[in-house]
Amino acid sequence: SRDNASERVRAQYQSLLEWLEVPGRDSIATEQHEQFARGFEAYLMEGKAPTPELQSIFSRFRAWLLSIYKRISRLNVQLSDEVRQVMDRMFATDEAIAQAREGAAYSASLADIESLNWTEQERARYRDLVTQARNDAEETLTRRQMADLDKVNQRWWKQETKREHEKALKAMNEEMAYVARSLLQKGVMPDGSALPEPLRAMKLNRQALADMYPADSDVWKQLKSMKGTYIYTRKGTGVHPDILAEVLGFGSGDELVRAVIQTQPIADEAQARADAAMKAAYPDLSLSGEASQETVEAIHNEKQAELLHTELKKLHSLGNRTGRPLTPARMLKETAASVIAGTRAKDIRPDLYRRAEAKAGREAFEAAVRQDFEGAYRAKQRQLLNHYLYREARQA
Repeated sequence: SRDNASERVRAQYQSLLEWLEVPGRDSIATEQHEQFARGFEAYLMEGKAPTPELQSIFSRFRAWLLSIYKRISRLNVQLSDEVRQVMDRMFATDEAIAQAREGAAYSASLADIESLNWTEQERARYRDLVTQARNDAEETLTRRQMADLDKVNQRWWKQETKREHEKALKAMNEEMAYVARSLLQKGVMPDGSALPEPLRAMKLNRQALADMYPADSDVWKQLKSMKGTYIYTRKGTGVHPDILAEVLGFGSGDELVRAVIQTQPIADEAQARADAAMKAAYPDLSLSGEASQETVEAIHNEKQAELLHTELKKLHSLGNRTGRPLTPARMLKETAASVIAGTRAKDIRPDLYRRAEAKAGREAFEAAVRQDFEGAYRAKQRQLLNHYLYREARQA
């Protein structure tokens, strides 16, 4: 570590060396790099570092990776889909947290107000709490995002996808365009079952198609480019499109041909339908309304409550509150729990407390700027109470 590094940075660096079980930087080799990579992967998936001391290091490494990703994205560097998905979700998580903190009035920092006379020690502690609160939110959301991304590898997901795939194939048994394609290409129904009477395996007559469509027509181009075996005879006889159209319920042979060339390969279509059904039943966190709710919940963590109480304590020391003790955070938390416990479930509305918290936070900041420290204290107390009320309401 550098000679001018802070005590905290040196302590973190020493914790990293101890975890890697090496005496110093010169001893770090491939084995330690792989250990760090495994630890960081676990940190992303579980939201926890191998040791509490490494939590901050992994958080800073995560931020560094995202900064690199932003730069290379602007340069159009080719990345694998897997890497891009992970990085995009982490990037979206950080942006969502920043927006949520702004909406909750958490970004209005009392540490920026000079008239509050913060000591250097108080400012350092304040900055640490801001970082820890944000990191806790990032870790909570990243863990959820990674689990969401990994769900496609889970056994239950594969089993349900298989069921949806089978449902899609059975549904295609009722869709004549797909019945025609399957009959002409494979001689079976879309789901692989035998053709019912009077259907049988057959091909369309090539000469009949040539009589219907010019050789340079779009229809011929699509017929020749269809994935899978040809649906018309290469040599020998085949059925006239008009005859098969009548059997399958199409108005004409032309209608049949045009319907079939618009279909997708049966396996591909079944998979696409299965994937769509799974996404509808289990939407991606990053694409659903649940994402914003998860973000708001994540920023309402214990470190944020501690930060708000630190601000409350500072305002108490400046206001005209002789003989009136500082309200303990525990008391506000117990009050919130009591209020929610006494409220009917149908009447609990977390969003009301969230909005009240943000309003009180802005009022506290504005009052502090005016040096109305008594008013700022009361508003900050309301903010912290509503912070706890929101958390209790979400858990109810």
